Amino acid sequence: MELRMSYPVSNWSGSVRFQPKEVLYPRDEWELREFVLMAYQGHRKLRVIGTGHSFSRLIETPDVLISLDRMQGIADFDEASGDATIFGGTKLWRMNELLFEKNRCLENLGDINRQSIAGTISTGTHGTGRGLGTISTQAREITLVTARGKLIRCSDDENPELFAAARVSLGALGVISKVKLKTLPAYRLKYIQKRISVKEVLADLDRASNGHRHFEFFCFPYSPWVQAKYADESEGPISKNTLGSKFNAIVMENVLFKILSEISRWVPAATMGIAKLCGAAVGGGEKTNWAHEVFSTPRWVKFQEMEYSVPAEAMKETLTELRKMIERKRVRVHFPIECRYVKGDDAWLSPAYGRDSAYLAIHAYKGMPYEEYFRAAESIFRNHGGRPHWGKMHFLSARELRPLYPKWDDFQDMRKKMDPRGVFMNSTLERLFYP
Repeated sequence: MELRMSYPVSNWSGSVRFQPKEVLYPRDEWELREFVLMAYQGHRKLRVIGTGHSFSRLIETPDVLISLDRMQGIADFDEASGDATIFGGTKLWRMNELLFEKNRCLENLGDINRQSIAGTISTGTHGTGRGLGTISTQAREITLVTARGKLIRCSDDENPELFAAARVSLGALGVISKVKLKTLPAYRLKYIQKRISVKEVLADLDRASNGHRHFEFFCFPYSPWVQAKYADESEGPISKNTLGSKFNAIVMENVLFKILSEISRWVPAATMGIAKLCGAAVGGGEKTNWAHEVFSTPRWVKFQEMEYSVPAEAMKETLTELRKMIERKRVRVHFPIECRYVKGDDAWLSPAYGRDSAYLAIHAYKGMPYEEYFRAAESIFRNHGGRPHWGKMHFLSARELRPLYPKWDDFQDMRKKMDPRGVFMNSTLERLFYP
């Protein structure tokens, strides 16, 4: 039986709140096609929600909202190639578990595993690694339900231009019902975390980013310290999950950080001191575990986020300007700047299109002002050729976005071909796509 409901919807951070007329839960591709066709024939608008972990307003609609929560799991697995076809609503944490049961793992993942695979692909979600692309680059094939309720597959060999557009599509081309992903034999990573100085990490960017499979760092405002993280493949034994490691991951990085964040919210004058304290409190350590366990990090403290991709070689200068801006404006922020690397790709709307990229993310604790800070940071990002992460906050519209993407017009042509009535459009996509 199909499930139809109507209730207020919010994203994870609370930055998006709305009430659609209907929330529909298809059980399979047949029902999904029926729901989309119903919207098309009725001249209605339709958007899809995964976990609601995006900070932008991509999911918002006053009309029909579709959740793929009832379409989860592995649809097919090729023993010979290791390719796994995953239903679009599958949450990353569940997908990782199911793949691990088959002794498989993805090549790379981000540090949050609550998103659905369809949302992950649609927004260009990524992990870190100078030689590793966004998660969408691991897609072999994408199955879409079009605006007219038809199923269409695309890959490098079948509908290749649609595939180039669909790998980062913002949900504007159709509903992703399945994704065939390249997987690898399950592997282990040795993870090392340490506190080093800002000066040291900036002087060592090229060696660290090229010398490790994964490298990222968190740069604390008003502090001379960063939290640097390195991970490489290892044949070593799985580390014991000690009480100390659990304490650091859960208590220090979540419970204690939330307390400090609440102090910052209620006593803004304490924010700079708290930022310095957080930088000084960074500890060191190492562990070896299966890759999907190393990638994921619990995130209990809610925040708002903006993230931009700049050319990889612009990491140092962009970060230096961000730090100077924060100190000059005395921005009330204690969250660190998250810095990662991603290999360039050829997905038309990928922020890493055509260039190896550095990603810099800024955050503000939920309930604290962020717009002035984010706008000042966005100006710096744009001065370095920055492109926004589609799942994070930004203030750009079509006029500013079009020059940033060489295949922008090709994507718009594909969107009009796939959805001539604008079934999948909402006010956010109209701002992004219509000049």
